[in-house]
Amino acid sequence: MSPSSVAIPDRYLAFGLTLESDIKLPLPLCRRASAADINIRRVDQLQPGSLTDGFNFNLPTASVTINREGSEVLLAPIADAEPEAIALEILNTVMIETLFTRGHLCLHGGLITKDGITVAFIAPSGCGKSTTIAGLSQRGWTILSDDLVIIQAKDNELIVAPAYPGLRLWDSSIAALQLEDQPWHDAYQREGKYYRKSNQIEHALFEQSLPLNALFHLVRTERPYTLSELTGMDKFLRLTENQFAPVIDDSQLRKTSFQLMAKLAKTIPLYQVNLESNLNKVNEMSRCIDQSIQSLFNAK
Repeated sequence: MSPSSVAIPDRYLAFGLTLESDIKLPLPLCRRASAADINIRRVDQLQPGSLTDGFNFNLPTASVTINREGSEVLLAPIADAEPEAIALEILNTVMIETLFTRGHLCLHGGLITKDGITVAFIAPSGCGKSTTIAGLSQRGWTILSDDLVIIQAKDNELIVAPAYPGLRLWDSSIAALQLEDQPWHDAYQREGKYYRKSNQIEHALFEQSLPLNALFHLVRTERPYTLSELTGMDKFLRLTENQFAPVIDDSQLRKTSFQLMAKLAKTIPLYQVNLESNLNKVNEMSRCIDQSIQSLFNAK
């Protein structure tokens, strides 16, 4: 193993953890003096045994090794890999695999919080998660994550960690929500999709993990808005369908992940939300969801 260059690593706050990386990442810098939870290092090439008892896999931009504790990541980019592409691979696949080794559960979803209530919206790509949480942010909700919900067990409670700041929307959703005056940037390799960095309030919340109160499964439909609670096998299937499937194949880690999924299904309510597909009704749908959440928790 040989360092590809002598670089002073930066320290970042994301995924509820402190990351130290000599690869530049589009994340808020962290000033914590304590040791980093995860160290990410760039190398020219990975040698056998680079990390003792580690997991190895290949991505379109790099070869990766993660140690079993999920505290060390070595990344050897392929020739001519673009820095933006490498950073995105780290924030997505690499971190999902690293969190998996640390015993966390990663769901495909958005995360928001308001007045002590924290909820997640899960659904496959294209079902309106980002548009939904953007609409709810106009009703006082703070966006903690746009595309990744990280769940872990702590003191017999399920908590969620914010992923990383920002929001990605298609131009049609930006127009429907009348957000054209905000500072949008072109999303990397996604024509017609744009990225907005988080504000200072959202940055402050990235230092906390919060108890998860409920999950909502989004379904696009031509029918009017409805909300219903899912139970039993329907509930478990919706949760597993929206889990990021790990590349790492390790029986003990998969057992831990299954146990956490079972605890999630047993203890946290999941509601199915049928949303009208018409973007012209996005503000009405946001109002309906907001009222539903308030009604659910005011009744408890």
